[in-house]
Amino acid sequence: MKILIHAINGVGLGHVVRTSRIAATLKTLRPDVEIVFATNTKYTGILKNNYKTYTLKKDTRAVVENECSYEEYNQYNTMALKKIISHELPDVVLFDCEFSSDLLHFCKINLIKTIYILRNSKPERFSNIKHFFSFFDAIIIPHDQEEVLSDQREFLIRYSANFVGPIFDTYVPSESIPRENILITLGSGAGTPQNEPLFSAVDLFLNSLRKNNFLIDNFSIVVDVITGPFYEGQCDLSGCRLTTTTESLSKDLYKAKIVISGAGYNTINEIISSKTPAVLVPLPRGWDDQFHRAEVLEKLGCVKIVKTEIMDPVKDILNNWQSYHESFPCIKSGNIKAAQILSDVLNSKISKG
Repeated sequence: MKILIHAINGVGLGHVVRTSRIAATLKTLRPDVEIVFATNTKYTGILKNNYKTYTLKKDTRAVVENECSYEEYNQYNTMALKKIISHELPDVVLFDCEFSSDLLHFCKINLIKTIYILRNSKPERFSNIKHFFSFFDAIIIPHDQEEVLSDQREFLIRYSANFVGPIFDTYVPSESIPRENILITLGSGAGTPQNEPLFSAVDLFLNSLRKNNFLIDNFSIVVDVITGPFYEGQCDLSGCRLTTTTESLSKDLYKAKIVISGAGYNTINEIISSKTPAVLVPLPRGWDDQFHRAEVLEKLGCVKIVKTEIMDPVKDILNNWQSYHESFPCIKSGNIKAAQILSDVLNSKISKG
């Protein structure tokens, strides 16, 4: 049996990271299943070591930077994926976030089952895609039910969507690890206008730290930075310990006293899982509401949201660390549930439409 996973990406790495975690869990449940990826990301190291991977030439970054229109990008993706599907002949295609009606029809006439991963969507996005839900053999919602807007939740329940809970790295250290450093993660590091607020805020913070010889209230501060594979030098990171990528953000978070980052889906889930107090700079995304995600946590008292000024929130967290740490909600992984749905569709236990 074979499953093809289409993981879009360009500005970030979220879709690739999320689907690779589901794939790894599926491989454990079903070692007989062949998993193939088709992705738009230029950073395929996370996949190629473990799966046969096709890299599509056009990515979402090209759309963001006006190198091509979304229509051109979508047409290219549809054509390229049709060729890959025709060559690989998978039993199931998993679409994470993005699909086209043409592709769904192509899969249907070729008797290929389809699954859709639908994250929380802005109302206009949900309205545009909801009439396609009946075409899928299963819909995976990587959230708990209460996280989804009530009108969307009711609609999805009618379509028997599967609310599996968040997908994230389930690493937990076997023993307590000293939390000593400040961790800064720049996501993919892509130099797009969408990411500029994070770069600017981090740059101001590090400039202030350097002026004070990396001291905060007379305590020496060590700063680790995960730049991301697409980082192009947007910040002055001198004096920090740098790494381009990480095999496990969760492991890095368990070593951190504080994390400074955007508020993407994957990062936030792992911040919650590791209970690492955070200073968040939510970033604008077309279909993803980082601002709402960050606001929920700020109301709980476990993170601070900023636009530009990071230093004062960092000081507040350092002075009240235990309170922030203990304010995180509990989180339960949906990795196994999501992988089980893929397995069931492969076995034709789930059928819709």
